[in-house]
Amino acid sequence: MTRLAFQHLPQVVVDDREIRRSGPSYTVDTLRELQAEFPQAQLYLLLGDDQRRSLPSWHQIEEIGRIAIICAAGRDMAVRAWNEELGALQTTPPLSDKLQARIRTLEMPLMPHSATDIRELLAKEQAITSLVPPAVERYIHEHHLYRPH
Repeated sequence: MTRLAFQHLPQVVVDDREIRRSGPSYTVDTLRELQAEFPQAQLYLLLGDDQRRSLPSWHQIEEIGRIAIICAAGRDMAVRAWNEELGALQTTPPLSDKLQARIRTLEMPLMPHSATDIRELLAKEQAITSLVPPAVERYIHEHHLYRPH
């Protein structure tokens, strides 16, 4: 689906090493491999605002922050407010100041829907036409993904 989503951008390379790796696949392992392949490159880890909030629980998060600058996409203001309330209830230890300094917010249009939202819509058999590229929507329907059990 990632290849389909980015097929119109020939400069984008979709790397499938994480799904080819046997056993658990951690972001830190992927970043270490990329760092070894491209030792002079500054690596950036792009993720959504919901994933940014889960960073304290990530495997070897301090190492991830040492290797890459973490860039989080913003979320719609209503969703952001809800996530902030939820975050206040969590007991996860806060990120270190050193790691916080390696996190950037991407300046881009706010996204009102997360991948989780889209999967939930599909599970309820609701339309996602405006939320994903047409080729991705076709693939999801052709392969009967995210349907209710």
